Amino acid sequence: MPASPAACVCGDIVRTATALWVVTHRHRARLLLCPLDPSPMPRHRADVPLSWAEALHLGCPATTVIRCRPVWHTLADTHRTTDRPTLGRLSPATLRRVLAMQLAELHNRQTEAPHLPAILCQAASGRRLHHPLSMVFS
Repeated sequence: MPASPAACVCGDIVRTATALWVVTHRHRARLLLCPLDPSPMPRHRADVPLSWAEALHLGCPATTVIRCRPVWHTLADTHRTTDRPTLGRLSPATLRRVLAMQLAELHNRQTEAPHLPAILCQAASGRRLHHPLSMVFS
């Protein structure tokens, strides 16, 4: 596990005061995070279920899903409630599924709400971020 909050990388599981999150992108001192939802009812189109083995490894219930609706957080907000910067890391296969679903969800949201800037969709594809929004989606 990384030794400091600054060492967070894509795929790490981090904790805030209220939830567990998956890091899907990092830009300077800001992280693009997707929440881990232990009770996924009702299901959302952007949910990626964890395998039972991965849920067990991360200490989550077997029904846990990753809701691929990204939210911006700063490193300070993410790490002030824990001594450990990360609580685990997703497997590469699950991380690929999460990133693909996040990109699809951002494109779906762009189609449904064309007034949102296209730069938000580019954030999920790994391009450089230029938009000052504090939250991608609510």
